[in-house]
Amino acid sequence: MILNKLPRWQKGLILLIIVIFVIIFVTLQVNTATTATKIETTLFNTLQFIFSILFAWLLSAFIGESQFIESQRKFAIGAFRRIKEIERAINRTQKYVSYLEHDADELVKSKVTAVKGGLDAMQDTVRSSIADWSDIIGDEIQISNEINKLKKLRDNSDDIILNNEPAKLEDVNEKIIQLIESLPTEIASDIEFEDDTIILESIESLAEQWMEDEQLVLDAFYDYNGKFTSDLTQLKIGDRLELARGMTESRMGALMLFNDDNKQIAVVMNHCTNDCNYETFAKAFEEFYGKKLIPSILNGNPMTVEVIEIDEFDHESQRQNLSVLVEQQPKHHCVFEVMDDE
Repeated sequence: MILNKLPRWQKGLILLIIVIFVIIFVTLQVNTATTATKIETTLFNTLQFIFSILFAWLLSAFIGESQFIESQRKFAIGAFRRIKEIERAINRTQKYVSYLEHDADELVKSKVTAVKGGLDAMQDTVRSSIADWSDIIGDEIQISNEINKLKKLRDNSDDIILNNEPAKLEDVNEKIIQLIESLPTEIASDIEFEDDTIILESIESLAEQWMEDEQLVLDAFYDYNGKFTSDLTQLKIGDRLELARGMTESRMGALMLFNDDNKQIAVVMNHCTNDCNYETFAKAFEEFYGKKLIPSILNGNPMTVEVIEIDEFDHESQRQNLSVLVEQQPKHHCVFEVMDDE
């Protein structure tokens, strides 16, 4: 019927008009009850009956549509979560496939190119599938996209800039938390699961790097504008430093190098192949080595590293890079599983 094709607000307006007419007719009937003729009474009753049927039909249609939309919404949220799972699987496969290109011959590279083309096509399908649900859960999808943009902004920039103004890292994190809390529980938990997945991928990346030489070399840098508590002027190759969590103005919870005076002299770079941020990398590193990296100045038990390379200070970037060798052995089970397989 034509009424079924009307927008909800128009159905609601018609419903309101019918209610008003019913009230008017009931009022007239009450006021004229003693003087109304049989024909007028019959007419009033007939009109009330017709309006009652229309009212009941519109009300059931209105409620039924609301229930249908709600059921579709639940289905759309479930489908969106499944699509995101497929997207994560594709992203992980793309990373694994990219590893095959290193030091590969032309035949392998051509096969990898073909596989990449198929994975790109699958990504297009994922994006179109997500767009199909935008009419029902468009707000949730938009919020999810905004969260991803903020995460990339946070992860890929040392000096976070938002709306052309310097923004502190905690402000961006707070905005991300607020957006996650505004989402349905199912999607919010899925986003948190994505963060857990990134940590697992980071651990796997660390394990792959460690298995090459059964040691792990970390790159770090001193930033003249990073408000470190000391610099590298007194440092030389062979010196030992403490490795623990620290913080600078734009890097909260990052892995830092501390000298003998318990001063922060450098921040450890992200050594994982995915797009995790400083804090996520620190969490993965702690889990990989099986200990909390608290600075000794806070009564912690940090790890020790040996300085194996120090670059000259770069006056253009205002940074000085160095490399350190981790002296402890990892304790994560993935390392022992790989060693057992060998």
